[in-house]
Amino acid sequence: MRGTLWTPLEQRLTRGVTLAAVVTVGLVASASSQTNTTQPKTVPTAPEVLADATVESLFTDFLHYARLGQFGAADAHAKALLAHPDLDPVELMELANKDRQSVDTLLIIIKHSSISESASRVLELIEKGEFRRRQDVERIQTNIEKLSGNPQQEASAVRHLVDGGEYSIPLLVKALLDPGQSALWPRIISALPKIGKPAVNPLVAALAVDNHDVRQNLIRALGEIGYPFAVPYLRKVIGNGTAFAETKSAAAAAIARIESLIGRDVPGSAEELFYQFAERYYEDDETVRADPRLDEANVWYWDAAAQGLKAVVVPRRIFGPVMAMRCCEEALR
Repeated sequence: MRGTLWTPLEQRLTRGVTLAAVVTVGLVASASSQTNTTQPKTVPTAPEVLADATVESLFTDFLHYARLGQFGAADAHAKALLAHPDLDPVELMELANKDRQSVDTLLIIIKHSSISESASRVLELIEKGEFRRRQDVERIQTNIEKLSGNPQQEASAVRHLVDGGEYSIPLLVKALLDPGQSALWPRIISALPKIGKPAVNPLVAALAVDNHDVRQNLIRALGEIGYPFAVPYLRKVIGNGTAFAETKSAAAAAIARIESLIGRDVPGSAEELFYQFAERYYEDDETVRADPRLDEANVWYWDAAAQGLKAVVVPRRIFGPVMAMRCCEEALR
């Protein structure tokens, strides 16, 4: 899991999973032990099931037959679902959200049935849908604007921004640089640390921002997140001869806060720590590796001319080496 803040999918994987597992496995075992009279006399094929079926009906029927232990019919519906011309991962993710036990059911089918391949592909699409929704710029911008609402609206907006993870950071930083959105600044500053570990890579890149007030707020957010990877960047700020005294003081306080949160000191100069993290990235250490469920990962850069963050998408398999090179470059500087 990434840090202490989980995505909605990860939350579903833990919410009620024990009860769902007991109930579903019981149904499957019971259905499997019955005679063939419980099975349809003729198992439909995927093309037969697909005729006039909607994505919603196929997903619902797939889960229904799987829970009954009628795996032939379930597999036909799953294959028809995967072949449907209107299949959209985001829609599938939203359908899974409506059935709160759907992900639990899929996990059990993957582990304990003969149709694990089809179930795995359906689950992968649900995860892809959740990933795409997190990238939705309009959705993120709408939730930034909703931060100005009443406490309930603000809490809901923060949850969605946390859901957006690293993709929320560029727009939040942009809002902090916009005097026209100054009324939102206190709530944005409060929301930033709640995004947690996924926010760290774009935030440390954004420390190159020209605006000193914004830089200090980003530094404080990094301190509250408490992830050690921020420490070399904060020590770099302290060693910057052109940085304001207030900025250096904020960086020192953020390092102290990180050390307090993790319960240990983080010794070493900026260059020494950059080299240590380069080794971790190169070795694909679990504390710094990209999300293993995804095929791609973001390497964040600060665009000095535009005063904004941009992401370069790289294949996940080379994310570690790319980040190792970046850390080595920082160490040499």
